[in-house]
Amino acid sequence: MKTFSIGAAIKRGWTLFKNHKMALVFSLLSLFVLQSVASHDGLMPGGHHREVMISVLLLGIVVWVIVTIVKIGWLNLLLMIDEGKKPEWTEIFAHPEHVIVFVLTGFLYALGTALLSILFIIPGIYFALTYCFVPLLVIDTDLEIGESFTRSAAMTKGHKWKLFGFFITLLGLVILGAIALVVGLLVAIPVAGLAYVHVYKILSEAHT
Repeated sequence: MKTFSIGAAIKRGWTLFKNHKMALVFSLLSLFVLQSVASHDGLMPGGHHREVMISVLLLGIVVWVIVTIVKIGWLNLLLMIDEGKKPEWTEIFAHPEHVIVFVLTGFLYALGTALLSILFIIPGIYFALTYCFVPLLVIDTDLEIGESFTRSAAMTKGHKWKLFGFFITLLGLVILGAIALVVGLLVAIPVAGLAYVHVYKILSEAHT
């Protein structure tokens, strides 16, 4: 069974980050800013008039759609870098066509993980690991939503424990980045993301 090395994945993530740090940092900063805007209550106008509430709702929807597009673009940027391409950071705005499928799969993934975690933590973790590659599959392939879940389950079969250790390692990396504040996160998150994409590529190729 073809598998992956956690250490090699982290090392590859670091190497790719060094080669594409400007595009990765600028794109991540853009995502941070947009998410900050989306969650900043201070930007919402005061008052309770119907027109004001409608304006706030519409603004919130627009910002949410843009943030979703950027999240998709961020994952696509990581995929392109792993494939040896040299994308510009503006690539994060280039793929709005995946929004609906990305949102639906993300909702199903989050719902399944949350419900099973409420019942008992182990099934929730198992579900999360089984379908951990669904977000990448809906962007990287032409698979339908159900097919993406099926493909992720096949890719992760026999690798659950190693994937668990891998994601714990990535979490530790991001925590270390958070300790170093923003500067550390601007390194840790791209390295973790690139390592995640690298493992995805290895397991995807093993199940083609």
